[in-house]
Amino acid sequence: MQTEKGMEVSKYKKYLLTSLLLILVYISAFIFQVVFISPPPPSEGVEVLYWINNCKEIKEDLILKVEGPKIIFNGGSNTLFNVRTEDITEALGVPTYNLAIHWDLGMHFFIEESKPLLNEGDVIILPLQITHFSTNQKSTKLAFDYYNLYEPDKAGRISYLDRVNFSFQNNPLNYIIDRTLGILSPIEMVMDEGNYSSSDLNQHGDQTNHTGNLLKKASPFPVPNLKETLSLKKLKDFNYWCKENGILLFVTYASMVKFDDYEQEAYLAYFEFLEQYFMENYIKVIGTPWDFMFDIHLFYDHDQHMHQGGMTKNTKKLIQMMKEIDIVGMMTAA
Repeated sequence: MQTEKGMEVSKYKKYLLTSLLLILVYISAFIFQVVFISPPPPSEGVEVLYWINNCKEIKEDLILKVEGPKIIFNGGSNTLFNVRTEDITEALGVPTYNLAIHWDLGMHFFIEESKPLLNEGDVIILPLQITHFSTNQKSTKLAFDYYNLYEPDKAGRISYLDRVNFSFQNNPLNYIIDRTLGILSPIEMVMDEGNYSSSDLNQHGDQTNHTGNLLKKASPFPVPNLKETLSLKKLKDFNYWCKENGILLFVTYASMVKFDDYEQEAYLAYFEFLEQYFMENYIKVIGTPWDFMFDIHLFYDHDQHMHQGGMTKNTKKLIQMMKEIDIVGMMTAA
């Protein structure tokens, strides 16, 4: 006959085995769903994805209608809010479009989504934030969630390990709750209104309704490591691709709030590292980080978003630099 202690041990073993079995079943089902069906949708940020998809469809439709050589700007919301390609079109006489949407879609997304829109003789300009250069991650969760929800045929661009990792970050229960509540008040519409509305894009894909309180506080970006990251490798590979396809690629720096900190040795070393990297890999660059540092009063709701006045100032500087290097002449010669 089993002792009372023995019975407790036996019960504990059964409980442990049952728990382990349930965990294994859950993990197996989850992985099966990720690999063979589709990852669970995001539990939050669905309204952001809705806005991204609306903007992307509008911008791509505008660009696909263009006949002949064109200039495309792509990048994060910094480019969406801070570059007015309508003005560049008028100044240079070349159709120019703003394909940028959200910074956290990442370098890989910017590049891969630009390729189908580029033809021989075109120019693509990437005004990138320092964090775009310094990140060592190939894919972002925002890009994963976007592809999963709107373009699942492109989900293969996200590595298997990243798909599993990002999927575990999405809570299906929260999503079900959100969607149930959304029946009464569609959450997709929350983001696509006000200062973040796809309806405010002009005929060149520029944001036009960014007004509001002036930015009062911002911080310098963290000092990155002096090393080649996955993002820089992707940019280098894209440069090769552009050359093989008769496309001119230019990298430039996203506008940022000016800080005295950037005069410190660590920051200067990183700026020099980028300059040297672009030179060694024959990547054309417009300007320097210093050319795109502006006073905080030119920004409004975010340290990457300029108001209309800041957008005008940044765009005028870009036009001047584009004329100085004669981008139009380079397009003609190519």
